[in-house]
Amino acid sequence: PEIIRRLHKKCMQSPSQYRVSCVALNKKGDVIGYTTNKFRKDHIDPLIGSGLHAEAAALAKFYPFGIKTLLSMRIGNGGDILPIDPCEDCLKMARKLGVTIRSVMPGNGAKKKSAVLREQVQTHK
Repeated sequence: PEIIRRLHKKCMQSPSQYRVSCVALNKKGDVIGYTTNKFRKDHIDPLIGSGLHAEAAALAKFYPFGIKTLLSMRIGNGGDILPIDPCEDCLKMARKLGVTIRSVMPGNGAKKKSAVLREQVQTHK
């Protein structure tokens, strides 16, 4: 599906080692917008850093526009779809706002872009 291809393309734009992107959908299933995860390094101690998860970024940026579902995807450097589950904090925040998080999972051992066409979607509750 087109939305999965666009999500994959957005993942490739992530500057992080673990490339994650997220698409926010309204109750009709229309796309509100896309986000990626972002990394941040502490300027005092470069070994201590944190980042902004794609799910948290989408909730913060698009919640006022009526998000009902977030669809997230993680890819490797070669473009393969990798398993992903939202962290407890993102899941808790989404639940509080009444938003469902779904994850695109690798499909049947498919590799690279062929996996995009045969994805399995897992819902997190």
